[in-house]
Amino acid sequence: MRDPLTGLSTYENFFEHAQTALSQVRALASLIAIFSIDVDHFHYVNEDYGHDGGDAVLLSVADRLRTSLRQHDNDTSTVSTICRVGGDEFLVLCEGVLDPAAAAAIATVVLDAIAMPITLRSGQAMVTARIGVAMAERYSEAQQMIVEAETAQDHARTVAGGGQHFFTVELREPREQVQSDLVEAMRHALVADEFRLVYQPTISLTTNRIVGVEALLRWERPGIGTVMPAEFIPAAESSGVIVPIGEWVLREAFRQAAIWHQRYPKSPVHVSINVSARQFQTGLVPTIRELLIETGIDAHTICLEVTETTIMSDIEGTIGILDELKALGFKLSIDDFGTGYSSLEYLHRMPIDELKIDRSFVAGLGGSTVSGAIVASIISLAQTMNQEVVAEGVETRDQLERIRTMGCDFAQGYLISHPVSSVEIGNYLVAHATGQTLIGFNPSGSDEKFKPWIAESVLIVDDATDVRMLARMCLASAGFTVTEAAAGATGLAMARQLTPDCILLDVGLPDMSGMDVCRELREGLTTKECTIVMLTGHADRVDKADAFLAGADDYIVKPFTPRDLAARVRSAVDRRRAMFETVGRHVDTALLEMLRTVRDQDGDEDLDFDDDNLSSRQIEILRRMLGGQRVKDVAQELFLSQSTIRNHLSAIYQRFGVRSQTELLKMLRKRAAEQAQ
Repeated sequence: MRDPLTGLSTYENFFEHAQTALSQVRALASLIAIFSIDVDHFHYVNEDYGHDGGDAVLLSVADRLRTSLRQHDNDTSTVSTICRVGGDEFLVLCEGVLDPAAAAAIATVVLDAIAMPITLRSGQAMVTARIGVAMAERYSEAQQMIVEAETAQDHARTVAGGGQHFFTVELREPREQVQSDLVEAMRHALVADEFRLVYQPTISLTTNRIVGVEALLRWERPGIGTVMPAEFIPAAESSGVIVPIGEWVLREAFRQAAIWHQRYPKSPVHVSINVSARQFQTGLVPTIRELLIETGIDAHTICLEVTETTIMSDIEGTIGILDELKALGFKLSIDDFGTGYSSLEYLHRMPIDELKIDRSFVAGLGGSTVSGAIVASIISLAQTMNQEVVAEGVETRDQLERIRTMGCDFAQGYLISHPVSSVEIGNYLVAHATGQTLIGFNPSGSDEKFKPWIAESVLIVDDATDVRMLARMCLASAGFTVTEAAAGATGLAMARQLTPDCILLDVGLPDMSGMDVCRELREGLTTKECTIVMLTGHADRVDKADAFLAGADDYIVKPFTPRDLAARVRSAVDRRRAMFETVGRHVDTALLEMLRTVRDQDGDEDLDFDDDNLSSRQIEILRRMLGGQRVKDVAQELFLSQSTIRNHLSAIYQRFGVRSQTELLKMLRKRAAEQAQ
């Protein structure tokens, strides 16, 4: 696994590598150093340049770490491994370091590289960093060394002008005391009722209506304010205090769910609750049984979320517990899916109902082809295993539309709603009961510059399930909206109804020949301009010639590679579009002029059309065309494909007595010639 943004090693791989290196350090004459690196005031970068700019800065920092350390490794005998821990934090393992002076030289090279100006689209960013260094002479555990490097890095921030700092024994005691004080404060918080829950809604991507909420823990610490989970959960996990905290979360979430279901019976909503690894190890099932009796909640309305790391730490034990929870009626979900090491061998044995795509992959949509491929693969995997998919961290409407077109079921993130109180969730549920959607076209206020992302559509017609699944995965990751049909007649009917931009058509279909389907598509009024790509299991010159004679745009022999299929489909769509582009532009202009003529003759800028002659959608298209908009713009604003708009325009041509585009052009050219005389 690699970090999805930077391509660096994951923490798990880094940790294993460090542990292996430490086991060998005593036999070597050189030392091992771990560097904890943190970019200074990174939140200002996000504020000044946006999250895209922040990602660009992190990519640049990662590249500079690679380059500077690679150069140093070539000049010396060291070997470096880099990982991104999360956010703006990095870890570097250097093997073969001669002494602390050599480690200090490495830190200086890294700091100088990071401090160089970073060119972004909106300007130049300047960032600095702090480095904490721990040297391995006596360590037996990688975790201890990483903690000490992080401790030294924390101390580097307090030293004026100090970009780097080495760990010393004197730094250990204050950190351990802080950890002890934090654990004691959490124990007191349970007694003093300082914890609270907030809830982040999940919506259906089919209806845009709320279907569930995730319970999230907050600590209202006196004298400090709201403390986020990332600041105290690691200490709670390591100390074991997470068990009573987790029990409090379960009890409070169960209690609140029971209240909602009693008050808003017409708005059933699932409540999702995160369960920690420690809870799995300490009698989770008996505790939950007691809470079900205590709160009276129906287990079917609760979703329990576990991480991949929790599952893989004890696969057989976890599967047993999951089976028990499923038997009680709970819905089960794997959180942050794609960041761990879930084995397909075990995944199909687990009674999992839902996969939650990690926010790091959602954030990369539109900018990273790797993220798109991962998201599409997870969705296809879940659909094959009859599981639902939730996309976490949806923050832009572009991301929302992309996951929707990929076939994702549900979405959660700041675009939809920040985590809110139980009272505000109640208001959402009241709106739900009256048929309102949680997210509209403009949920976050003014956003006039937004242009919706319109995915081109592909219909796959093939009787082989594995072929359809592979084609769906690679085309969805390439940005296409994908639908499927397993037979020729079904595909033909779907093509007439959906008018996709491209039809991927198998030659050897069970009910009718792919060639016959192709011919009928080319003769159909609504499908004649669609791109058609034929698929076949064998290369036959006659079949290939017949395919092109039938009207196919391309001919692909199976098996195909995902990258080749996506490229061939994109090329075929672009070729057909280019072929009709000139004609289409003339038709747009000609139609606009004709409608303006009709408008001027009627003496009314806003024509009153008879609903019996044109549908409401066609009337809307016509009004926009009268306003001077082109087909592409109308398609974007009405969330339709351009081929669908052109199909509606064909009906409009009939309304004005024009039978074809060619006849329309001839008529208008004739009128132009008459006016010229």
